[in-house]
Amino acid sequence: MFYCEKCRKKWKWPEGLSGSHGRCELCGKTADCYDIPSSELPPSKTEKKPKKKGPKLSANGTPVKMTPPDPERCQCERPKGNNFMTLGGKVGLARCRNKPIVIAREKAATHEDGEIGEMSLCPHCMNKMTEQMGADFAAFRAIEHDGEDKGVQR
Repeated sequence: MFYCEKCRKKWKWPEGLSGSHGRCELCGKTADCYDIPSSELPPSKTEKKPKKKGPKLSANGTPVKMTPPDPERCQCERPKGNNFMTLGGKVGLARCRNKPIVIAREKAATHEDGEIGEMSLCPHCMNKMTEQMGADFAAFRAIEHDGEDKGVQR
């Protein structure tokens, strides 16, 4: 831990033998600071406050909005089938081209932003999701195409 004299007095921490001129990790001011291992300080003083979870931000700092479910095309991304051994093609994922039958909604938020996601899935991708994530991961509701009800509800 790197802290200045003012913060040392405030927190009643020990003086160190080694130190240098730099930025204090507590107040952020540049000064002559003590350099003490965190293990030698009282635990309550070295714990950092948890960061507030907020919306995901793009590279330019604007919030990223979730993509709404697409009723016309499955939103699952599948491996392209290429790897370093196939001698051609790009390694990566490609969006499934099948027509979806359900919209899957997470039962609990799985990302730092705390939002619950939804995506449209075809029968194959729905089965894969259930197989990989478990039956209790998402709730499914049917997508009606041309007035027909698929009747899938879990």
